[in-house]
Amino acid sequence: MKIEITKENYSLALVRKNKETTAYVFTENLYSIKHFPNRYGGGSAIIRPEPNAFPIVTKKKYDYNTRENVDYTDTEENYIEFVEVNAILIDNIKACDKSIVVFPKGFATDKAKMPTRFAEWLKEALNTNFGLITELNDKKTGLVCKEVV
Repeated sequence: MKIEITKENYSLALVRKNKETTAYVFTENLYSIKHFPNRYGGGSAIIRPEPNAFPIVTKKKYDYNTRENVDYTDTEENYIEFVEVNAILIDNIKACDKSIVVFPKGFATDKAKMPTRFAEWLKEALNTNFGLITELNDKKTGLVCKEVV
């Protein structure tokens, strides 16, 4: 499996064009995975329903109907949920049948903010599972993808 970091924003045309060979990892909120898995979202979640799109959760909730916007807070309950959900999502990426996996430029660097220990856990998990090197952003609430080793 070849690991890459995207140089461009995802588009439906790009993801659909490479559906046989390439998995695209995008940032997601847990609420949408549970309640709107077939709804096209905003930002990188524009690709959500595509069969070669794979989420990593960086936000607790965004409700497209009410516009409720909830970042994770640093509680033990939220941390356990975040780790358990993302461990499953990472396993899904690893189990996919695609020869290329493309990661976004970053995680929680725009509309989502993760507590620092959540970002640190994700940093280590991405490195261990994919050789993806990331750095904490300036506020230590997200990750910037740097390179693949």
